[in-house]
Amino acid sequence: RTFFISMLGLYMNSLHIGLKQGNLDNNIFLLLLDEMKCLADIFQTTIDTSDALAMQIAEEYVESNEFVFCGSGPNYASALFCSAKILEACGDNAIGQDIEEWAHSYYFARKSDTPTFIITAGGRDSSRVKEVATAAKRIGRRVVGIAPKSKEYLVPNANYYFPVNDSVKELFWPLLGTIAGALFAAHRARLIKEDIFRGFKGGREISENGGICRIYNSDQWKNLQ
Repeated sequence: RTFFISMLGLYMNSLHIGLKQGNLDNNIFLLLLDEMKCLADIFQTTIDTSDALAMQIAEEYVESNEFVFCGSGPNYASALFCSAKILEACGDNAIGQDIEEWAHSYYFARKSDTPTFIITAGGRDSSRVKEVATAAKRIGRRVVGIAPKSKEYLVPNANYYFPVNDSVKELFWPLLGTIAGALFAAHRARLIKEDIFRGFKGGREISENGGICRIYNSDQWKNLQ
C-alpha cells in the first residue's frame, strides 16, 4: 500500500506539472484524474483475483532459483520492480528486462525452464510480446503472462495467465502490472522459509554503522550541514 500511495502521489505531481507547463489541456487532466480515482478499487480487485494463482505458481515453481520478468514502456519499470521483490523477499537471482532486450540476451541462457513473466498492457509492444512469448515457450521457458483480460492471445500457450482489468491505461500499468509478481514473491518467501531482506544477517546491517543505510552519516549529508 505504501508503494501504491507513493505512486499515486508521483502520478498526481506529474499531471499537475503537465497541466501547468501546457503539455496537458484541462479536459485530459480531468479525465486522467477521474481514472486515478478508480484505481484503488481496481488495485484491490486485482490483488483478490491474483492471490490464489500466485500461490499456486509459487508452489509449482518452488524448486526454481532464478526468475525473469519482461516488460516494455511503463512495464519495463514493472519488470524491474517485480525482480526487486524476488531479491528482497526470497534472495533468489531475478532480473527485469525490456521485452526486446530479452530476445538479444536471456533468449540464449542455457537453463531452459526458467520461469519467465511477461508483462504487457497490450499497447504498441503487442506484436513483439507475442513473438517473444512464442519464442520463450519454444525453448522451454515456463511462461507466465500478465496482460489485459481481453488480450490473453498476446501470450500464447502461457503456462499461467494473470488477467488485468481492461479499462486501465498503459500509463497506469506500473500500479497493477506489479501485483502478481509481488504476490508471487511473498508466497515464495513463505514456502522456502526465507527471511525477508535475509533478516539483515550475514554481515548486513539495518543500522547506519557499517550498514548500507547511510542517510544521516554519509559524506554527502555531512557536506550539506
